[in-house]
Amino acid sequence: HSSSTDRVPSHSSGVGACWSKVGPVPSGLASSWSGKQRSFEVRIQIASSIVDGALRAAMATVEDQRKDLPERVWRTMEFWRRAGGIYVGYKVQQARMAVLDRMRKSHPRASELHLEDWERHHRRAGADMYQLCVDLRGFYVKVGQFLGSRPDFVPKPVCEELQQLQDRVPPMDALETRKVIEEEVGNGRTLEDIFEWIDLEQPLGSASLAQVHKARIRPFPRQKSYQVRRGDTGFSIAKRHRTNTEELSRLNPDADLAVLQEGQVLNVAVRGNAKHKASKGGCTVAVKVQYPSAEGKMLQDLSNLRNLAKFLSQREINFDLVSAVDELHKQIKLEFDFEREAKIMDQIHHNLRGIRKQVTVPHSIEGLVSRKVLVMDFVDGCRLDEMKSKLAKVSRRKRQIAKRRILSNICEAYGKQILETGLFQADAHPGNILVRKGAQVALLDYGQSKQLTPEERKAFARLVLSMNSRDYETIATDLESMGVVFEKDGMPRLKARVARNMFDTRGVINPFSESSEIKQNAITKFPSDMFFVMRVVQLIRGLAYGMKISDFSTAKQWRKYAKKALAEG
Repeated sequence: HSSSTDRVPSHSSGVGACWSKVGPVPSGLASSWSGKQRSFEVRIQIASSIVDGALRAAMATVEDQRKDLPERVWRTMEFWRRAGGIYVGYKVQQARMAVLDRMRKSHPRASELHLEDWERHHRRAGADMYQLCVDLRGFYVKVGQFLGSRPDFVPKPVCEELQQLQDRVPPMDALETRKVIEEEVGNGRTLEDIFEWIDLEQPLGSASLAQVHKARIRPFPRQKSYQVRRGDTGFSIAKRHRTNTEELSRLNPDADLAVLQEGQVLNVAVRGNAKHKASKGGCTVAVKVQYPSAEGKMLQDLSNLRNLAKFLSQREINFDLVSAVDELHKQIKLEFDFEREAKIMDQIHHNLRGIRKQVTVPHSIEGLVSRKVLVMDFVDGCRLDEMKSKLAKVSRRKRQIAKRRILSNICEAYGKQILETGLFQADAHPGNILVRKGAQVALLDYGQSKQLTPEERKAFARLVLSMNSRDYETIATDLESMGVVFEKDGMPRLKARVARNMFDTRGVINPFSESSEIKQNAITKFPSDMFFVMRVVQLIRGLAYGMKISDFSTAKQWRKYAKKALAEG
Protein backbone atom coordinates (compact mmCIF):
# COMPACT_ATOMS: atom_id res chain seq x y z
CA HIS A 1 0.00 0.00 0.00
CA SER A 2 1.37 3.41 -0.97
CA SER A 3 0.23 6.04 1.51
CA SER A 4 -1.14 9.27 0.05
CA THR A 5 1.47 11.13 2.13
CA ASP A 6 4.18 9.53 -0.01
CA ARG A 7 3.62 11.85 -2.93
CA VAL A 8 3.96 15.57 -3.44
CA PRO A 9 0.49 17.15 -3.79
CA SER A 10 -0.19 18.20 -7.32
CA HIS A 11 -2.65 20.94 -6.39
CA SER A 12 -1.55 24.44 -5.42
CA SER A 13 -1.95 24.97 -1.71
CA GLY A 14 -0.37 26.76 1.21
CA VAL A 15 0.71 30.37 1.73
CA GLY A 16 1.96 30.91 -1.80
CA ALA A 17 -1.26 29.58 -3.27
CA CYS A 18 -3.40 31.82 -1.10
CA TRP A 19 -1.53 34.85 -2.46
CA SER A 20 -1.76 33.72 -6.06
CA LYS A 21 -5.50 33.09 -5.76
CA VAL A 22 -6.62 36.63 -4.97
CA GLY A 23 -8.18 36.63 -8.40
CA PRO A 24 -8.46 39.02 -11.36
CA VAL A 25 -10.12 42.39 -11.47
CA PRO A 26 -13.88 41.74 -11.00
CA SER A 27 -15.66 41.93 -14.34
CA GLY A 28 -18.36 44.14 -12.87
CA LEU A 29 -15.78 46.86 -12.23
CA ALA A 30 -13.37 46.50 -15.13
CA SER A 31 -14.88 49.39 -17.08
CA SER A 32 -15.21 51.79 -14.16
CA TRP A 33 -12.03 51.47 -12.13
CA SER A 34 -9.58 54.38 -11.96
CA GLY A 35 -5.87 53.91 -12.54
CA LYS A 36 -5.22 53.87 -8.77
CA GLN A 37 -7.90 51.22 -8.25
CA ARG A 38 -6.49 49.08 -11.02
CA SER A 39 -2.98 49.39 -9.63
CA PHE A 40 -4.20 47.87 -6.34
CA GLU A 41 -4.88 44.54 -8.02
CA VAL A 42 -1.65 44.78 -10.03
CA ARG A 43 0.40 45.30 -6.86
CA ILE A 44 -1.36 42.35 -5.22
CA GLN A 45 -0.59 40.14 -8.21
CA ILE A 46 3.10 41.17 -8.28
CA ALA A 47 3.49 40.59 -4.54
CA SER A 48 1.70 37.27 -4.92
CA SER A 49 4.11 36.13 -7.64
CA ILE A 50 7.18 37.06 -5.60
CA VAL A 51 5.94 35.41 -2.39
CA ASP A 52 4.63 32.38 -4.24
CA GLY A 53 7.91 31.88 -6.09
CA ALA A 54 9.96 32.14 -2.89
CA LEU A 55 7.73 29.69 -1.04
CA ARG A 56 7.69 27.22 -3.89
CA ALA A 57 11.50 27.27 -3.97
CA ALA A 58 11.68 26.78 -0.19
CA MET A 59 9.19 23.91 -0.20
CA ALA A 60 10.94 22.27 -3.17
CA THR A 61 14.09 22.19 -1.01
CA VAL A 62 12.08 20.61 1.84
CA GLU A 63 10.66 17.99 -0.53
CA ASP A 64 14.18 17.21 -1.81
CA GLN A 65 15.32 16.65 1.77
CA ARG A 66 12.21 14.77 2.86
CA LYS A 67 13.89 11.37 2.66
CA ASP A 68 16.34 12.61 5.30
CA LEU A 69 13.59 13.91 7.63
CA PRO A 70 11.77 11.78 10.22
CA GLU A 71 8.15 11.20 9.20
CA ARG A 72 6.79 13.08 12.24
CA VAL A 73 8.92 16.15 11.42
CA TRP A 74 7.79 16.17 7.81
CA ARG A 75 4.10 15.79 8.79
CA THR A 76 4.35 18.68 11.22
CA MET A 77 6.03 20.94 8.64
CA GLU A 78 3.50 19.98 5.99
CA PHE A 79 0.54 20.60 8.30
CA TRP A 80 1.70 24.09 9.23
CA ARG A 81 2.55 24.93 5.63
CA ARG A 82 -0.94 24.03 4.46
CA ALA A 83 -2.93 25.20 7.49
CA GLY A 84 -0.96 28.43 7.57
CA GLY A 85 -1.61 28.95 3.89
CA ILE A 86 -5.36 28.50 4.33
CA TYR A 87 -5.43 30.88 7.31
CA VAL A 88 -3.32 33.58 5.64
CA GLY A 89 -5.39 33.13 2.48
CA TYR A 90 -8.52 34.10 4.41
CA LYS A 91 -6.76 37.10 5.95
CA VAL A 92 -5.62 38.26 2.51
CA GLN A 93 -9.13 37.74 1.14
CA GLN A 94 -10.63 39.76 4.03
CA ALA A 95 -8.25 42.65 3.34
CA ARG A 96 -8.85 42.44 -0.39
CA MET A 97 -12.62 42.36 0.02
CA ALA A 98 -12.56 45.35 2.38
CA VAL A 99 -10.88 47.40 -0.37
CA LEU A 100 -13.04 46.02 -3.20
CA ASP A 101 -16.29 46.59 -1.28
CA ARG A 102 -15.40 50.24 -0.78
CA MET A 103 -14.51 50.59 -4.46
CA ARG A 104 -17.75 49.12 -5.75
CA LYS A 105 -20.04 50.52 -3.07
CA SER A 106 -22.20 52.28 -5.69
CA HIS A 107 -22.14 49.42 -8.18
CA PRO A 108 -25.65 47.97 -8.83
CA ARG A 109 -24.32 44.41 -8.41
CA ALA A 110 -22.09 45.13 -5.40
CA SER A 111 -23.72 42.58 -3.06
CA GLU A 112 -23.83 39.92 -5.74
CA LEU A 113 -20.15 40.45 -6.64
CA HIS A 114 -19.21 40.30 -2.96
CA LEU A 115 -20.91 36.90 -2.57
CA GLU A 116 -19.39 35.58 -5.81
CA ASP A 117 -15.87 36.52 -4.70
CA TRP A 118 -16.31 34.81 -1.34
CA GLU A 119 -17.93 31.77 -2.97
CA ARG A 120 -14.85 31.28 -5.16
CA HIS A 121 -12.50 31.67 -2.22
CA HIS A 122 -14.46 29.27 0.03
CA ARG A 123 -14.49 26.70 -2.77
CA ARG A 124 -10.69 26.90 -3.19
CA ALA A 125 -10.08 26.86 0.57
CA GLY A 126 -12.44 23.89 1.00
CA ALA A 127 -10.56 21.96 -1.68
CA ASP A 128 -7.26 22.72 0.07
CA MET A 129 -8.71 21.59 3.44
CA TYR A 130 -9.99 18.36 1.90
CA GLN A 131 -6.62 17.65 0.29
CA LEU A 132 -4.80 18.34 3.56
CA CYS A 133 -7.03 15.79 5.32
CA VAL A 134 -6.71 13.14 2.60
CA ASP A 135 -2.93 13.52 2.16
CA LEU A 136 -2.03 13.65 5.87
CA ARG A 137 -4.99 11.57 7.13
CA GLY A 138 -4.77 10.85 10.86
CA PHE A 139 -6.80 13.10 13.15
CA TYR A 140 -7.13 15.76 10.46
CA VAL A 141 -9.80 13.58 8.85
CA LYS A 142 -11.88 13.73 12.05
CA VAL A 143 -11.59 17.52 12.18
CA GLY A 144 -12.63 17.70 8.53
CA GLN A 145 -15.61 15.41 9.18
CA PHE A 146 -16.79 17.64 12.02
CA LEU A 147 -16.46 20.86 9.99
CA GLY A 148 -18.12 19.23 6.99
CA SER A 149 -21.20 18.42 9.10
CA ARG A 150 -21.63 22.02 10.32
CA PRO A 151 -23.29 23.99 7.46
CA ASP A 152 -24.83 26.28 10.08
CA PHE A 153 -21.55 28.17 10.53
CA VAL A 154 -19.06 26.69 8.04
CA PRO A 155 -19.47 28.15 4.52
CA LYS A 156 -21.48 25.87 2.23
CA PRO A 157 -18.73 25.41 -0.42
CA VAL A 158 -16.29 24.32 2.32
CA CYS A 159 -18.87 21.87 3.74
CA GLU A 160 -19.49 20.37 0.33
CA GLU A 161 -15.79 19.65 -0.11
CA LEU A 162 -15.30 18.25 3.41
CA GLN A 163 -18.43 16.08 3.33
CA GLN A 164 -16.46 13.73 1.06
CA LEU A 165 -14.51 12.72 4.17
CA GLN A 166 -17.50 11.13 5.94
CA ASP A 167 -16.52 7.63 4.81
CA ARG A 168 -14.65 8.05 1.53
CA VAL A 169 -11.04 8.31 2.67
CA PRO A 170 -8.77 6.24 0.37
CA PRO A 171 -8.59 2.75 2.00
CA MET A 172 -5.62 0.46 2.60
CA ASP A 173 -5.21 -2.38 0.12
CA ALA A 174 -6.71 -5.86 0.37
CA LEU A 175 -3.49 -7.71 1.28
CA GLU A 176 -2.77 -5.43 4.22
CA THR A 177 -6.39 -5.70 5.40
CA ARG A 178 -6.23 -9.52 5.22
CA LYS A 179 -3.00 -9.50 7.25
CA VAL A 180 -4.48 -7.37 10.04
CA ILE A 181 -7.65 -9.51 10.34
CA GLU A 182 -5.79 -12.85 10.38
CA GLU A 183 -3.23 -11.62 12.92
CA GLU A 184 -5.87 -10.14 15.23
CA VAL A 185 -8.74 -12.66 15.25
CA GLY A 186 -7.53 -15.58 13.15
CA ASN A 187 -6.01 -17.70 15.95
CA GLY A 188 -4.16 -19.64 13.28
CA ARG A 189 -7.10 -19.61 10.86
CA THR A 190 -7.13 -18.02 7.42
CA LEU A 191 -9.70 -15.48 6.31
CA GLU A 192 -11.46 -18.26 4.40
CA ASP A 193 -11.77 -20.31 7.59
CA ILE A 194 -13.58 -17.44 9.34
CA PHE A 195 -15.77 -16.06 6.55
CA GLU A 196 -17.78 -17.60 3.74
CA TRP A 197 -16.91 -14.42 1.87
CA ILE A 198 -15.58 -10.93 2.61
CA ASP A 199 -15.39 -7.96 0.24
CA LEU A 200 -11.84 -6.65 0.67
CA GLU A 201 -11.82 -4.67 -2.57
CA GLN A 202 -14.74 -2.32 -1.85
CA PRO A 203 -14.99 -1.25 1.81
CA LEU A 204 -18.39 -0.09 3.04
CA GLY A 205 -16.59 2.96 4.36
CA SER A 206 -13.12 4.24 5.20
CA ALA A 207 -12.40 7.07 7.58
CA SER A 208 -9.76 8.42 9.94
CA LEU A 209 -8.55 5.33 11.82
CA ALA A 210 -10.31 2.33 10.29
CA GLN A 211 -12.25 0.94 7.36
CA VAL A 212 -15.27 -1.36 7.33
CA HIS A 213 -15.91 -4.39 5.11
CA LYS A 214 -19.02 -6.47 4.52
CA ALA A 215 -18.70 -10.23 5.09
CA ARG A 216 -20.56 -13.41 5.96
CA ILE A 217 -19.39 -15.56 8.85
CA ARG A 218 -19.06 -19.30 8.50
CA PRO A 219 -21.38 -21.11 10.91
CA PHE A 220 -19.33 -21.93 13.98
CA PRO A 221 -20.08 -23.23 17.46
CA ARG A 222 -19.30 -21.56 20.72
CA GLN A 223 -16.09 -22.66 22.39
CA LYS A 224 -14.88 -23.48 25.87
CA SER A 225 -11.64 -24.73 27.38
CA TYR A 226 -11.17 -28.43 28.14
CA GLN A 227 -8.33 -29.89 30.21
CA VAL A 228 -7.04 -33.20 28.85
CA ARG A 229 -7.48 -36.14 31.24
CA ARG A 230 -5.43 -39.31 31.54
CA GLY A 231 -6.26 -41.70 28.71
CA ASP A 232 -7.88 -39.03 26.49
CA THR A 233 -7.31 -39.15 22.76
CA GLY A 234 -8.30 -36.69 20.09
CA PHE A 235 -11.07 -39.06 18.98
CA SER A 236 -12.49 -39.56 22.48
CA ILE A 237 -12.51 -35.81 23.21
CA ALA A 238 -14.24 -35.10 19.91
CA LYS A 239 -16.83 -37.80 20.54
CA ARG A 240 -17.50 -36.56 24.10
CA HIS A 241 -18.26 -33.09 22.74
CA ARG A 242 -20.35 -34.25 19.77
CA THR A 243 -17.88 -33.13 17.14
CA ASN A 244 -15.16 -34.73 15.01
CA THR A 245 -11.37 -34.66 15.03
CA GLU A 246 -11.27 -32.40 11.96
CA GLU A 247 -13.18 -29.66 13.78
CA LEU A 248 -11.20 -30.23 16.98
CA SER A 249 -7.99 -29.85 15.00
CA ARG A 250 -9.30 -26.60 13.42
CA LEU A 251 -10.06 -25.20 16.87
CA ASN A 252 -6.56 -26.11 18.07
CA PRO A 253 -4.19 -25.46 15.15
CA ASP A 254 -1.06 -25.58 17.34
CA ALA A 255 -1.93 -28.85 19.11
CA ASP A 256 -0.89 -32.33 17.98
CA LEU A 257 -3.98 -34.45 18.66
CA ALA A 258 -1.95 -37.62 18.23
CA VAL A 259 0.28 -36.75 21.22
CA LEU A 260 -1.79 -35.26 24.04
CA GLN A 261 -0.47 -34.56 27.51
CA GLU A 262 -2.49 -34.83 30.71
CA GLY A 263 -3.46 -31.30 31.84
CA GLN A 264 -3.09 -29.84 28.36
CA VAL A 265 -5.80 -27.24 27.56
CA LEU A 266 -7.77 -27.52 24.32
CA ASN A 267 -10.58 -25.51 22.76
CA VAL A 268 -13.73 -27.59 22.27
CA ALA A 269 -17.12 -26.82 20.74
CA VAL A 270 -20.17 -26.10 22.88
CA ARG A 271 -23.38 -27.21 21.23
CA GLY A 272 -26.20 -24.74 21.81
CA ASN A 273 -29.73 -24.53 20.47
CA ALA A 274 -30.42 -23.85 16.82
CA LYS A 275 -31.44 -20.24 17.44
CA HIS A 276 -28.10 -19.43 19.08
CA LYS A 277 -26.09 -21.02 16.29
CA ALA A 278 -28.02 -19.11 13.65
CA SER A 279 -27.41 -15.82 15.39
CA LYS A 280 -23.65 -16.33 15.71
CA GLY A 281 -22.78 -18.10 12.50
CA GLY A 282 -23.86 -17.89 8.89
CA CYS A 283 -24.89 -14.23 9.29
CA THR A 284 -23.86 -11.09 7.43
CA VAL A 285 -21.51 -8.87 9.41
CA ALA A 286 -19.50 -5.67 9.25
CA VAL A 287 -15.75 -6.03 9.85
CA LYS A 288 -14.00 -2.92 11.20
CA VAL A 289 -10.23 -2.98 10.62
CA GLN A 290 -7.83 -0.46 12.15
CA TYR A 291 -5.06 1.12 10.06
CA PRO A 292 -1.72 -0.22 11.41
CA SER A 293 0.06 3.16 11.78
CA ALA A 294 -2.94 5.35 12.61
CA GLU A 295 -2.44 5.70 16.37
CA GLY A 296 1.00 7.31 16.32
CA LYS A 297 0.01 9.73 13.58
CA MET A 298 -3.17 10.81 15.37
CA LEU A 299 -1.40 11.56 18.64
CA GLN A 300 1.16 13.66 16.77
CA ASP A 301 -1.62 15.43 14.86
CA LEU A 302 -3.32 16.37 18.12
CA SER A 303 -0.12 18.07 19.25
CA ASN A 304 -0.18 20.22 16.12
CA LEU A 305 -3.90 20.93 16.55
CA ARG A 306 -3.34 21.94 20.17
CA ASN A 307 -0.92 24.64 19.03
CA LEU A 308 -3.39 25.75 16.37
CA ALA A 309 -6.19 25.83 18.97
CA LYS A 310 -4.04 27.99 21.24
CA PHE A 311 -3.38 30.42 18.38
CA LEU A 312 -7.06 30.63 17.36
CA SER A 313 -8.19 31.05 20.98
CA GLN A 314 -5.89 34.05 21.32
CA ARG A 315 -6.50 35.61 17.90
CA GLU A 316 -9.90 34.60 16.55
CA ILE A 317 -12.23 32.91 19.09
CA ASN A 318 -12.59 33.87 22.75
CA PHE A 319 -13.11 30.27 23.78
CA ASP A 320 -11.04 27.66 25.61
CA LEU A 321 -10.27 25.50 22.57
CA VAL A 322 -7.13 24.08 24.20
CA SER A 323 -9.15 22.23 26.87
CA ALA A 324 -11.31 20.74 24.12
CA VAL A 325 -8.24 19.45 22.27
CA ASP A 326 -6.76 18.09 25.52
CA GLU A 327 -9.97 16.13 26.14
CA LEU A 328 -9.83 14.79 22.58
CA HIS A 329 -6.23 13.71 23.25
CA LYS A 330 -7.34 11.64 26.25
CA GLN A 331 -10.29 10.22 24.33
CA ILE A 332 -8.43 9.33 21.16
CA LYS A 333 -6.13 6.90 23.00
CA LEU A 334 -9.23 4.95 24.01
CA GLU A 335 -10.63 5.03 20.49
CA PHE A 336 -7.92 2.66 19.27
CA ASP A 337 -9.10 -0.09 21.62
CA PHE A 338 -11.83 -1.95 19.68
CA GLU A 339 -12.42 -4.31 22.62
CA ARG A 340 -13.49 -1.27 24.66
CA GLU A 341 -15.61 -0.04 21.76
CA ALA A 342 -17.38 -3.42 21.50
CA LYS A 343 -18.26 -3.38 25.22
CA ILE A 344 -19.65 0.17 24.99
CA MET A 345 -21.59 -0.60 21.80
CA ASP A 346 -23.14 -3.70 23.38
CA GLN A 347 -24.04 -1.73 26.51
CA ILE A 348 -25.70 1.06 24.51
CA HIS A 349 -27.47 -1.62 22.42
CA HIS A 350 -28.94 -2.83 25.73
CA ASN A 351 -29.64 0.67 27.11
CA LEU A 352 -31.68 1.71 24.04
CA ARG A 353 -33.81 -1.43 23.91
CA GLY A 354 -36.87 0.59 25.03
CA ILE A 355 -36.85 2.70 21.86
CA ARG A 356 -35.88 -0.07 19.44
CA LYS A 357 -38.55 1.03 16.93
CA GLN A 358 -36.85 4.42 16.67
CA VAL A 359 -33.19 3.48 16.86
CA THR A 360 -31.02 0.39 16.39
CA VAL A 361 -27.45 -0.30 17.44
CA PRO A 362 -25.21 -3.14 16.18
CA HIS A 363 -23.98 -5.89 18.53
CA SER A 364 -20.48 -7.35 18.49
CA ILE A 365 -19.82 -10.98 17.50
CA GLU A 366 -18.30 -12.96 20.37
CA GLY A 367 -14.88 -14.41 19.60
CA LEU A 368 -14.20 -12.00 16.72
CA VAL A 369 -13.15 -8.88 18.60
CA SER A 370 -9.60 -7.72 19.29
CA ARG A 371 -7.90 -4.39 19.92
CA LYS A 372 -7.62 -3.73 16.17
CA VAL A 373 -10.51 -5.71 14.62
CA LEU A 374 -14.20 -5.54 15.50
CA VAL A 375 -16.78 -7.82 13.86
CA MET A 376 -20.39 -6.78 14.48
CA ASP A 377 -23.91 -7.22 13.12
CA PHE A 378 -24.34 -5.74 9.66
CA VAL A 379 -26.99 -3.01 9.72
CA ASP A 380 -28.41 -2.03 6.36
CA GLY A 381 -29.74 1.45 5.65
CA CYS A 382 -29.34 4.65 3.69
CA ARG A 383 -26.63 7.10 4.70
CA LEU A 384 -28.10 10.23 6.24
CA ASP A 385 -26.35 12.51 3.77
CA GLU A 386 -27.78 10.47 0.86
CA MET A 387 -31.41 10.78 1.97
CA LYS A 388 -31.91 14.06 0.09
CA SER A 389 -32.11 12.35 -3.30
CA LYS A 390 -34.55 9.72 -1.98
CA LEU A 391 -36.82 12.28 -0.32
CA ALA A 392 -36.84 14.39 -3.48
CA LYS A 393 -39.20 11.82 -5.04
CA VAL A 394 -42.03 12.44 -2.54
CA SER A 395 -44.27 15.45 -1.98
CA ARG A 396 -43.02 18.44 0.00
CA ARG A 397 -45.38 17.69 2.89
CA LYS A 398 -44.28 14.04 3.17
CA ARG A 399 -40.66 15.13 2.83
CA GLN A 400 -40.94 17.53 5.76
CA ILE A 401 -42.71 14.92 7.90
CA ALA A 402 -40.02 12.33 7.11
CA LYS A 403 -37.17 14.73 7.90
CA ARG A 404 -38.71 15.69 11.23
CA ARG A 405 -39.22 12.04 12.19
CA ILE A 406 -35.63 11.19 11.33
CA LEU A 407 -34.25 14.17 13.25
CA SER A 408 -36.55 13.47 16.19
CA ASN A 409 -35.42 9.82 16.37
CA ILE A 410 -31.75 10.84 16.31
CA CYS A 411 -32.40 13.39 19.05
CA GLU A 412 -34.37 10.85 21.11
CA ALA A 413 -31.50 8.37 20.98
CA TYR A 414 -28.97 10.91 22.23
CA GLY A 415 -31.25 12.35 24.90
CA LYS A 416 -31.79 8.88 26.36
CA GLN A 417 -28.07 8.11 26.28
CA ILE A 418 -26.83 11.36 27.79
CA LEU A 419 -29.49 11.97 30.44
CA GLU A 420 -30.63 8.46 31.38
CA THR A 421 -27.34 6.58 31.74
CA GLY A 422 -24.67 9.16 30.89
CA LEU A 423 -23.00 6.72 28.48
CA PHE A 424 -23.25 8.03 24.92
CA GLN A 425 -21.77 7.80 21.45
CA ALA A 426 -20.12 11.19 20.91
CA ASP A 427 -19.46 11.10 17.15
CA ALA A 428 -22.81 11.92 15.55
CA HIS A 429 -21.60 13.04 12.12
CA PRO A 430 -23.74 11.98 9.10
CA GLY A 431 -21.40 9.16 8.12
CA ASN A 432 -22.20 7.40 11.40
CA ILE A 433 -25.98 7.51 11.01
CA LEU A 434 -28.09 5.32 8.73
CA VAL A 435 -31.80 5.74 8.00
CA ARG A 436 -33.91 2.59 7.78
CA LYS A 437 -37.52 1.76 6.98
CA GLY A 438 -40.06 3.77 8.95
CA ALA A 439 -37.53 6.54 9.74
CA GLN A 440 -35.72 4.23 12.17
CA VAL A 441 -32.09 5.34 12.57
CA ALA A 442 -29.00 3.23 13.16
CA LEU A 443 -26.11 4.69 15.18
CA LEU A 444 -22.68 3.38 14.19
CA ASP A 445 -19.10 3.77 15.48
CA TYR A 446 -18.67 3.80 19.27
CA GLY A 447 -14.94 4.50 19.42
CA GLN A 448 -15.56 8.07 20.51
CA SER A 449 -17.89 7.55 23.47
CA LYS A 450 -18.17 9.22 26.85
CA GLN A 451 -19.42 8.34 30.31
CA LEU A 452 -20.70 11.27 32.40
CA THR A 453 -20.65 11.11 36.18
CA PRO A 454 -24.04 11.25 37.98
CA GLU A 455 -23.19 14.81 39.08
CA GLU A 456 -22.42 15.93 35.50
CA ARG A 457 -25.57 14.26 34.19
CA LYS A 458 -27.78 16.03 36.77
CA ALA A 459 -26.05 19.39 36.22
CA PHE A 460 -26.79 19.11 32.51
CA ALA A 461 -30.38 18.02 33.27
CA ARG A 462 -30.90 21.24 35.27
CA LEU A 463 -29.59 23.29 32.34
CA VAL A 464 -31.90 21.47 29.89
CA LEU A 465 -34.93 22.32 32.04
CA SER A 466 -33.94 25.95 32.55
CA MET A 467 -33.33 26.41 28.80
CA ASN A 468 -37.02 25.61 28.31
CA SER A 469 -37.86 28.75 30.29
CA ARG A 470 -37.16 32.47 29.83
CA ASP A 471 -35.47 32.81 33.20
CA TYR A 472 -32.10 34.15 32.05
CA GLU A 473 -30.69 34.29 35.58
CA THR A 474 -31.39 30.58 36.17
CA ILE A 475 -30.02 29.56 32.76
CA ALA A 476 -26.81 31.53 33.41
CA THR A 477 -26.48 30.04 36.90
CA ASP A 478 -27.02 26.46 35.64
CA LEU A 479 -24.48 26.97 32.85
CA GLU A 480 -21.85 28.21 35.30
CA SER A 481 -22.67 25.42 37.78
CA MET A 482 -21.51 22.93 35.11
CA GLY A 483 -18.05 24.52 35.27
CA VAL A 484 -18.24 27.08 32.43
CA VAL A 485 -16.23 30.16 33.48
CA PHE A 486 -16.67 33.56 31.80
CA GLU A 487 -14.22 36.42 31.69
CA LYS A 488 -16.82 38.90 32.98
CA ASP A 489 -19.36 38.58 35.80
CA GLY A 490 -23.05 39.34 35.39
CA MET A 491 -24.57 39.60 31.88
CA PRO A 492 -27.18 36.83 32.47
CA ARG A 493 -29.06 37.47 29.22
CA LEU A 494 -25.88 37.08 27.16
CA LYS A 495 -24.86 33.94 29.11
CA ALA A 496 -28.32 32.47 28.53
CA ARG A 497 -27.82 32.98 24.77
CA VAL A 498 -24.42 31.29 25.04
CA ALA A 499 -26.05 28.32 26.82
CA ARG A 500 -28.66 27.93 24.08
CA ASN A 501 -26.04 28.33 21.36
CA MET A 502 -23.92 25.58 22.89
CA PHE A 503 -26.46 23.14 24.32
CA ASP A 504 -29.64 23.64 22.29
CA THR A 505 -30.28 23.60 18.55
CA ARG A 506 -32.40 26.75 18.40
CA GLY A 507 -30.83 29.76 16.72
CA VAL A 508 -27.57 30.06 14.79
CA ILE A 509 -24.03 30.03 16.12
CA ASN A 510 -20.96 31.54 14.47
CA PRO A 511 -17.91 31.80 16.75
CA PHE A 512 -16.02 33.79 14.09
CA SER A 513 -18.66 36.53 13.82
CA GLU A 514 -17.79 39.91 15.33
CA SER A 515 -21.22 39.93 17.03
CA SER A 516 -20.68 36.48 18.59
CA GLU A 517 -21.57 36.34 22.30
CA ILE A 518 -18.24 34.73 23.21
CA LYS A 519 -16.43 37.70 21.65
CA GLN A 520 -18.41 39.97 23.96
CA ASN A 521 -17.68 37.81 27.04
CA ALA A 522 -14.93 35.25 26.58
CA ILE A 523 -15.12 31.73 28.02
CA THR A 524 -11.88 31.19 29.93
CA LYS A 525 -12.61 27.66 31.15
CA PHE A 526 -14.85 24.91 29.82
CA PRO A 527 -15.49 21.51 31.49
CA SER A 528 -13.73 18.86 29.44
CA ASP A 529 -16.40 16.17 29.83
CA MET A 530 -19.14 18.53 28.65
CA PHE A 531 -17.25 19.24 25.45
CA PHE A 532 -18.58 15.98 24.00
CA VAL A 533 -22.16 16.80 25.03
CA MET A 534 -21.79 20.15 23.29
CA ARG A 535 -20.31 18.38 20.26
CA VAL A 536 -23.35 16.10 19.98
CA VAL A 537 -25.72 19.07 20.20
CA GLN A 538 -23.73 20.98 17.57
CA LEU A 539 -23.78 18.00 15.21
CA ILE A 540 -27.56 17.68 15.65
CA ARG A 541 -27.80 21.44 15.01
CA GLY A 542 -25.89 20.91 11.78
CA LEU A 543 -28.30 18.13 10.75
CA ALA A 544 -31.32 20.35 11.51
CA TYR A 545 -29.81 23.19 9.51
CA GLY A 546 -29.08 20.90 6.56
CA MET A 547 -32.69 19.63 6.68
CA LYS A 548 -33.93 23.24 6.79
CA ILE A 549 -35.72 22.67 10.12
CA SER A 550 -35.15 25.94 11.97
CA ASP A 551 -37.50 25.47 14.93
CA PHE A 552 -36.14 22.17 16.25
CA SER A 553 -35.02 22.10 19.90
CA THR A 554 -33.00 19.37 21.58
CA ALA A 555 -33.73 20.97 24.97
CA LYS A 556 -37.46 20.67 24.38
CA GLN A 557 -37.30 17.01 23.33
CA TRP A 558 -34.90 16.10 26.15
CA ARG A 559 -37.04 17.70 28.86
CA LYS A 560 -38.68 14.38 29.85
CA TYR A 561 -35.27 12.71 30.30
CA ALA A 562 -34.00 15.71 32.29
CA LYS A 563 -36.96 15.50 34.68
CA LYS A 564 -36.38 11.76 35.10
CA ALA A 565 -32.66 12.31 35.84
CA LEU A 566 -33.41 14.87 38.57
CA ALA A 567 -36.19 12.71 40.04
CA GLU A 568 -33.65 9.99 40.83
CA GLY A 569 -32.56 12.02 43.86
